[in-house]
Amino acid sequence: MFTLIPSAFGGPTRIRIDGDLSIYQASEARDAFAALLPLNASAWQLDLASIGDFDSAGLQLLLVIQRTLSQGGSPVTVVDATPAVRETIALLRLESLLPNARIED
Repeated sequence: MFTLIPSAFGGPTRIRIDGDLSIYQASEARDAFAALLPLNASAWQLDLASIGDFDSAGLQLLLVIQRTLSQGGSPVTVVDATPAVRETIALLRLESLLPNARIED
């Protein structure tokens, strides 16, 4: 579910999230992320290119992950968000809840 890709040449460390991130997987995904902790990097990228189903439970977990990673003072960028992720964030009008994350193509 989570793949940690070390930084190359001082770039950000990437965490790729694969599969569905909905109410049905939220508990398992939370446990899988917790198993990676503690994590340290100068910058983070959350790669969401491989997310299938995504709902408000997935968004809640994404916000927890973003907050957890940024607590160490490292910037967090969301990259390659799928249409499902973008649509859920827009539908719930919660872009403002990702103050330290940018959604990039």
